[in-house]
This record gives sequence, structure tokens and C-alpha cells, in this order.
Amino acid sequence: MPASEVLDGRFALADVLGGRAAELAERIGEAGDEAVFEQLEGLVSALVREAGPDPLVLAATRRLGFAGSRVEWLADALGISERQLRRRFHTAVGYGPKMLDRVLRFRRFVSQAPMAASGEQDLARLAADLGYADQSHLTRDCVRLSGLTPGQLAERWQS
Repeated sequence: MPASEVLDGRFALADVLGGRAAELAERIGEAGDEAVFEQLEGLVSALVREAGPDPLVLAATRRLGFAGSRVEWLADALGISERQLRRRFHTAVGYGPKMLDRVLRFRRFVSQAPMAASGEQDLARLAADLGYADQSHLTRDCVRLSGLTPGQLAERWQS
């Protein structure tokens, strides 16, 4: 099933996992409430490993999220059209390479948020280092992806 078909959806576990849903229910029953997420994550990871990732999408994801990463250059480097790259991403990831680029760059910001919170790193400098056009670009992406401004997100690290 293409990932884009399940993105942001709510489905019965049996519809997504098929016969493995009963296996998961058994594991969860044995594990207790604390380990439910770990059990689900383990089963989904096993399913992904069995199916194997699309090699071009995997190669592309290793190049995204860094300063200067551009989808058109990435498609050219991989020897496929931008349209084909987007189609493969929608199947494998659920959304296009540009959105994944935003998410990965944002994750890099989140990992550096403690430095911004402590004052070690200026937000404008951090935005530039991470490949954002400017601090307002970082702010727009941060609000879009987390609902918080970079300052609010950094403050959460302090509390």
C-alpha cells in the first residue's frame, strides 16, 4: 500500500497490518501499557525491513535536510526526472522530497534547540547554518511543523 494512501489517516489495525494485527495484539497484551509503542514500532520496523526500501528514495533521503539540498539537483544526480522522484517518494514516504527535506532540516534544528535555549547559539546564525534562507524561514517551518516558534520550542528545552 503506498504510504500516501495512509498519510494522516485513521485505519483499523487489521487493514494496515493484515494477519500481523493479531500478533501485535498478543505482544501488547503480554507487554503491558508501557511497552505498547515499542511493540508497535518493532512490528512496523520489521515490516519495513521485509519490504525493503526503494533504493532511489533511500539514496535521496541521505542527501536531504542539509544546506543546499535541492530536489531538482537530487533528481538529476540520481538519473531520474523530478516527477518520477516525487512519485516514488509519495509511494515510499507519503509525501514529496521537498516536504521530507523540510522535516529533516527541522529535526536538525530541534536537535540544536538546547543550544538556542541556553544562549550558546543565536537563532539567526543557527538558521543559516542549517540551510534556512533566514531566521523568518526557520520560523515559518518551525510553526508549520510544530505549532511553536523557534523561541517557544527552545524555551521548552529549558523547562
